[in-house]
Formats: sequence, C-alpha cells, structure tokens
Amino acid sequence: MTARVAPATTAERQRLPAAYVVWSGAAATSTLGSSAFGFAMTWYATGVSAGLTGLVGVLTTLPTAALLLLGGAVADRFGVRRMLIAGDAVMLALSVFVVAIATTVGVHPWLLIAVALVDGVESAFYLPAAGVVPRLFATGDALPRATAFNSTLTQLARIAGPPCGALAVTAVAFAGTAAVDGVTFLLILLVLIRIRPPHAPVPSTDEPSGLSVLRPLTAVWGDPQLRAVIVTTGVIAAAVLPSVIYGPSLLARESGWGPGASGLIEVGWLVGGVVVTTLIARRGTSHRIGLAVAAGLLMVGAGLSGMALSPLPVATFGCAVVLGLGVSVCTGHLWPAYLLATPMDQLGRYQSLLVFAQMATLLVATVIFTTVAGQLSARWSIALCAAVVLLTLAWWTARKRGWTKNGDAVVSTV
Repeated sequence: MTARVAPATTAERQRLPAAYVVWSGAAATSTLGSSAFGFAMTWYATGVSAGLTGLVGVLTTLPTAALLLLGGAVADRFGVRRMLIAGDAVMLALSVFVVAIATTVGVHPWLLIAVALVDGVESAFYLPAAGVVPRLFATGDALPRATAFNSTLTQLARIAGPPCGALAVTAVAFAGTAAVDGVTFLLILLVLIRIRPPHAPVPSTDEPSGLSVLRPLTAVWGDPQLRAVIVTTGVIAAAVLPSVIYGPSLLARESGWGPGASGLIEVGWLVGGVVVTTLIARRGTSHRIGLAVAAGLLMVGAGLSGMALSPLPVATFGCAVVLGLGVSVCTGHLWPAYLLATPMDQLGRYQSLLVFAQMATLLVATVIFTTVAGQLSARWSIALCAAVVLLTLAWWTARKRGWTKNGDAVVSTV
C-alpha cells in the first residue's frame, strides 16, 4: 500500500495550523467536561444499584458499536464538520434538558438511562467524524504530529476529568456538573462554526447505493497493511482496555492495596501515553513504522506481564506507565498511516471501521476478562492479555511486508 501526499514545507512542519490548535483545545475542554459528567453519572448510578450502573454502561456502549458504520457513512455523505456541529448541538441540548430535569424533578434512574442512550447513539455518529479531523488540517509528516498533539490534550483531559467531576459533584451537584459540561459543548460548537478545514473533501452526493455503509470493508480487508492496522488495533483494545479499566480495582482489592493504589495504577498508563504523544507532537514519528510498532507491542506485552506479576502497587504503576508508552508508540504510528491511506471521500467510513474494531473486541474481551478474574484472579486475566499481545507481536514481525516513511509518503516495503 502506498499513500503519497504533497510535500510539506519547513514552516508547516514547525507549526500546526492555528485553527487546528484552537479546535484541539476546544475538543480537549469538551472531553474534560464529558469526563467530569461521566463521573457524576457513575456516582449517582452506583448510589442506586450495581444493576443500574451496568445498564448505564451498556446503553452507552452498545448503540455506539451498533451504529458506527452508519455514522461513518453519514459523515462522508454530509461532511465531517457538519456532523461534528450536529453532534455537539445535540449534546448541548441534552445538557440543557438534564439541568432542567435534575433541578425541577431530581436525579432519577430514568434520567440516567435516557442520557446514556442519547450519548451512545450520538457517539456513533460523532466518533468517526472526530477521528479524521487531523487529516483535514495536516498532511505528510505533519499528520502524525497533529494527531499526537490532539491525543496529548485529550489524555490530559481524561486524567483530570474524574477529579474535576468529584469536585463538581461536591460543589454544584449533578445539575451543576451537567451545566458545566454544556458550557464546554457550547465552546466547541462555536469553534466548529468558526473554523474552515483547508483539506476538507466535498461531501459525496452521487453514491450509487445510498450511504454505502459497507463499501470500504472489502478494500480495507483486502489491503495487507490496512488489515494489519485493524487487527493490531483490535488486539490492543481487547488486551489493554479491560486491563486498565477493571484491572486496577481488581488488583487492589485482591492484594489489599486500597483505592488509592487503584487510582495510581489507572493513571499510570495515561501518563506513559502522554509522554509519547508529546514527543511525537514535537518531533514526529519514526521513519521505520513497522519496527516502531513492533517495539510498541513489546512494551505493551512487557507492561501487562509486569502488572500481572508485580507484588507492590508502585511497581505495578511503573508497569502501567510502560504499558501506556507502548500503546501510544503503536497507535501514534499506525493511525496516521491509516489516515494517509484513506480515500478522502471515505474518511468517515474508514475511521468507523477502526473504531468498530476497538469497540467490538472490547465488548468480547470484557466478558472474558471478568470471567477469568472471577474464576481465577485479575492477575491471570492480565497475564492472558499479555500473552495475546506477545502472540500478536510474533505475527507482526513474521509478516512479509512492513511500513516505512519516505519523505512525506508512507510506503509498503517487501
């Protein structure tokens, strides 16, 4: 597979477009608000029952996974920017509704369920569009830097989100937290209305089969390099996400470490990820993409193995940092290359496949992870995830084709 773009000038490599920097800042602010409100949702749901907490989580995830491919096709049909504006407008309206209901009626289970359902459906249409925004502002060597810059801000927002949510719930309760979230949606909505991406494709109006939801499936799976991105991304999601979502709490309880250790371990992988994305945002990616991904997979496998074996919370935190380093090395090289190889008129659909690979494997892996943890222990679950990643590393290194960067092009080498 070969993806070639016009050479970037020296100035373009030194500085990202101002409009993109503004959008990234607004998007990170919105992520911070959503993360804080997500904490409030979980806090109030757990106050009712564990069953409601699980239902809220399912209703947030399943509609997204079910509608992702449609969401990508709609983004290509009507335009990425329009889809983002529509999505943020819906979430702003939802925030106003939540504030009104929570203030006048109170926070009832039906409200949490309704919010989770709307959020899940909206995410299916928003995520494919949001994932391709860097491609609308940057090309060539600038694209990995643009992607990493946005990832850095997003991860920092996710780190700060839960503490800010706890503070907001304590200070202004559920309605106040929703109001703050609404303000962040208003901010990014105003930014999106103002900016004009320089590389935005013209929305397609001549699709021969409606939205052509499944059009890119054959093309992606038939290309060895794109298929490798999908498979590797799915494996990383399946192995890493359950380990960092459920693993820290389960490890802390099994080992008698307490909730503080759980929070420390959970933050570790985000810290490692921020280090790598910050470096890529400043310096760019390696020209030997295949070798970089192999090194990333090795770090992911080592980090998970260490988490499964570490006897102390501080050591487990260190292993989580290594895990985060490896994840960001992999995604920081694979995802920009995938974007560069994506046809401009199918950005949303290709991106929806990438997100679907993560969500579908995460749903299956979560069941396996929690089942093994319940029957054996969390350490066995994490060790199983480590084994899967190391097997993927063996498959990756045994492949006959690999990626390298040649100037501003990503090329497939034999």
